[in-house]
Amino acid sequence: MSYIYEEIKHITAVAINVFIASINHSNYHWHNDYEVMLVLDGSVRLSCKNQTTLCSAGDIALVNSQEVHELIGEGQDNLCLFVQIDRQLMSNPSHPDAQYYFYLNSASESYEPKEGYAVFRHTLAEIGLFAKKEDPGSRHLLQANLHLFLAELYKNCIYDVHPNSNVAVDQEDLKLLTLVLEYVQLHFSSKNIHQDICEDLGVSDKTLYRFLKKYLGFSLKDLVLKNRIDHAKYLLKFEDRPIGYIVSACGFGSDKSFYRAFKKEVGMTPATFKQSDKIIEKTSSVKNYFSTDLGKAMRLLREWD
Repeated sequence: MSYIYEEIKHITAVAINVFIASINHSNYHWHNDYEVMLVLDGSVRLSCKNQTTLCSAGDIALVNSQEVHELIGEGQDNLCLFVQIDRQLMSNPSHPDAQYYFYLNSASESYEPKEGYAVFRHTLAEIGLFAKKEDPGSRHLLQANLHLFLAELYKNCIYDVHPNSNVAVDQEDLKLLTLVLEYVQLHFSSKNIHQDICEDLGVSDKTLYRFLKKYLGFSLKDLVLKNRIDHAKYLLKFEDRPIGYIVSACGFGSDKSFYRAFKKEVGMTPATFKQSDKIIEKTSSVKNYFSTDLGKAMRLLREWD
């Protein structure tokens, strides 16, 4: 990926973005909006900070403003509703500079809302249905359900409040995180990447380790391996290259280390992966979605309505 910041365009006058998608792989990224996901069918893995949860049909998960996150679909049959909310809608007039961090993830065993998840599923389904309609009445109902959802967040969910000074620090951290991810993408094949990145970005090895653990939940070694494996997948699927070339291009020290790492991370040998029906995209954009069955999605939304 060439960047990890996602600019979000909102529905006019509502300050939200609503869409339905079947997730293949959405790279680590962040945005200023709060993002709520309702899984309609199948399963999706959500990685956010140092936690990964498997979200299945009926699960709800909220990603807070500026939180770095990744989504990986468990097969092509998943369908998800996403509601991205302008963070200005979450502000408190008495504390306009404060940042609110909500705990809402039904796939996690922690921080269950006081009155459960049913009201959130119902309200999100209503938002998803009314967002597809253009008449004035539906637009008012969309806004009404949005504000009901926000009210339920404050009423039923545990949340933290951070002063504006902490938000400013997070912005600097996010800039560094962007530099780290871009650096690894460009130099993952280098044998000396661990030393080079610290020297070029002016951070110590220990600082970088703690930093990545805080925001991604894993180390630089893990991040480099992830990029090497992803590039190996690309070469196996789209280029007719010998194994020796792939080993060198991806930065592995030997055929043996490549086979061992690939089998551990992917669950199959490179040769088996090459012949499999596993789908990957040629693009390196933040979003990597399968085509979506909107008719099926609408039927599933009505079940939660």
